[in-house]
Amino acid sequence: MYFIKIDTNMNAYIYLYNLSCPPEHITYPLLPKERKLQDKPHYALSRYLIRHTLEKHHIPIEKFHYEPNGKPALNHPNNISLSHSKNIFIVALMQTKKLGVDIQIDFMKKEHLFKKRYNLQNYSTAELLTHWVTVEAYCKAHQSKLISSLYSDIHKKIEKAGLYLHVLQQPFPIGLVCSEKITELILINKYFSGKGTTDWIK
Repeated sequence: MYFIKIDTNMNAYIYLYNLSCPPEHITYPLLPKERKLQDKPHYALSRYLIRHTLEKHHIPIEKFHYEPNGKPALNHPNNISLSHSKNIFIVALMQTKKLGVDIQIDFMKKEHLFKKRYNLQNYSTAELLTHWVTVEAYCKAHQSKLISSLYSDIHKKIEKAGLYLHVLQQPFPIGLVCSEKITELILINKYFSGKGTTDWIK
């Protein structure tokens, strides 16, 4: 099952997959880099879902690769970004030069220590989650270091880099940073077969 968020004015999609309810009969060959990690929980399934998503957009699977730093990439007008939190895996596709996406369902157990370390004591848990996905998405889009960005005014960094931030709070905090301004988001919830809707996230 998946959610799709679509900007109707451009080719922009965010797919949310529930790894505990995978679609049936999804098998694609993995790259050598991926085969080394295929025994990690949900890893192989998430790699298959990347191919599944590309096929839905008629993007040849061989266009997908990893850059030397490990960043997922496409030899295609679309850009790609990935994120994973607990049993939710997301794939963002968009025709934009820079793209970063992040999802965080909840925060670490030692939240108070994290707040103290990065001087975020005044943040509520919800604000902290929003800050985290914003920073992570920015770092993926701009290839920046996570630690230094956590300390900084992330909104000023995004603006200075000429990027746009879009934060979605439902169904989970999701940060999207890209080179284009998204004006509209539509939430669609379907079965993989496209036969209806279901509230599969509790």
